[in-house]
Amino acid sequence: MARVFHPTTKLIPSIPVLLTLATLILFSTLSLLFPASRSPVPPPLSNTRLPCRGATADLIHGFWIRDSGQGNHRSPLYDASCPFHRNAWNCLRNGRDNMDAINSWVWIPQGCDGLPLSRIDPAAFVSAMRGRRIGFVGDSLNENFIVALLCTLRSADPGARKWKRKGAWRGGYFPKFDLTVAYHRSVLLAKYTWQPVEQFDLPNKNRLKGFYKVDVDIPADDWANITKFYDVLVFNTGHWRCGAQSQVCDWSGGCGMEVAGRTNGTGLKSKEIRGGEHKNCVWKRPAGVGGSMDCNGAVAELHGDVETGVTKVDDLSSAARVTGWWGPDKFPVETPLVFYKDGNPIFPSLGILDGLEVVLQHMISYINKQVPKKTIKIWRSQSPRHFYGGEWNQNGSCLLNEPLKLEEAIHPCISFEIASSNFWSRLVTNCLLQLDSWFDIRNGGINKEAREVNLRIERALADTDIKFLDLTHLSEFRADAHPAIWLGKKDAVAIWGQDCMHWCLPGLPDTWVDILSALILQSFEA
Repeated sequence: MARVFHPTTKLIPSIPVLLTLATLILFSTLSLLFPASRSPVPPPLSNTRLPCRGATADLIHGFWIRDSGQGNHRSPLYDASCPFHRNAWNCLRNGRDNMDAINSWVWIPQGCDGLPLSRIDPAAFVSAMRGRRIGFVGDSLNENFIVALLCTLRSADPGARKWKRKGAWRGGYFPKFDLTVAYHRSVLLAKYTWQPVEQFDLPNKNRLKGFYKVDVDIPADDWANITKFYDVLVFNTGHWRCGAQSQVCDWSGGCGMEVAGRTNGTGLKSKEIRGGEHKNCVWKRPAGVGGSMDCNGAVAELHGDVETGVTKVDDLSSAARVTGWWGPDKFPVETPLVFYKDGNPIFPSLGILDGLEVVLQHMISYINKQVPKKTIKIWRSQSPRHFYGGEWNQNGSCLLNEPLKLEEAIHPCISFEIASSNFWSRLVTNCLLQLDSWFDIRNGGINKEAREVNLRIERALADTDIKFLDLTHLSEFRADAHPAIWLGKKDAVAIWGQDCMHWCLPGLPDTWVDILSALILQSFEA
């Protein structure tokens, strides 16, 4: 018997159905008009594969080997077209030699039974980070780091777009996963402001243009107000101290020579100049006022008047000649750092490493107080330089074709000498490029400052919940992976010298990304 359709009997049950549909349409419309900024409950992370399933500390010691072609380690996850690239580090676009070779090396951690470090799975990572925010705060080495991360994650979400809110210097938003990754540039972490030389009462200012007042107890505005915005924060600083091969004299507390005294308004006036406690500088002062600073033969004659508090500098350029900052765009002798606390200069004045340590203490204290406990806090270690044959401004170079070896790497070195009007070169056939001869503090390594700064960072991080991400050791080997002379701009090398501090992308920072992503996932699982 055929089933009879009765409109009246269907009308009554359709009312709740229509109400339900109307409610769904209303919520859908509202969600389109007012999208949620974050996913309320991030997905579980338990199924995400971590390298070696071990502690991240097991990943930082090991060695590099050439990839045999097994697996997918060899091919970078991004190319020169990534929109997040920074020109000077885009070595593919800049035509750097040996890019295939640079990316053919894989890291073998000691804790992985001879297996290569597991590569990040970008799709799995961004899925696990859905609705979260990852922030980087620090100097250009953290920017180098985040560019690698942004380009890597973009392979999982080609719709990623640039994001520069909240004062971010650069960043990316991945709409498919509601994930934000951003970098806040803060070279010193502490606040620093420019003080022009006119505020000094110096008759002979010579090359001095002014100084940067560093308030060791005040965080820079670039990041002071974003401490509660991110779910993960990655900090760094310290790549702003004197170059390893420079002498220790500098103006206004930069690396030993100090301007002391207080005055109205500026907080600083040269009342006396006294030598630092560094072994390379000898303070020569007669019984009366005045004196000189002898830094390995370069002497600045100083004459002071105790009554007026004015010190004249007869030869500031002599002191300046022996000073070397790693880059002229940071804090050269003409524009040094002077450390302040509670608005007043710190006395006795601080050398650059002591000043760094005081900055670290205060900034880490601020992080502990202002960043929520639930936020994953990470401090990445120093990135080593690889200048040999001279500093950045002394034709220092990093044109090596392979990573350094732990024991030794025999490499021909050519040293050029000038005597009178004659010029000749001497070929040294057994120039040992040992890892520790480059970096060991005890051996006076030519690029030892990374390890020196790390000691101070680890000391400052003691008894905090900030995780120390040690990327220094694995990076020390990679003298072959810097932009060097391929900087993407005409005459850049003539102006700035080779870049043996930052890293080619794609390149070594992609390994940093592999380890960082594992640490982040482990931290959320814990």
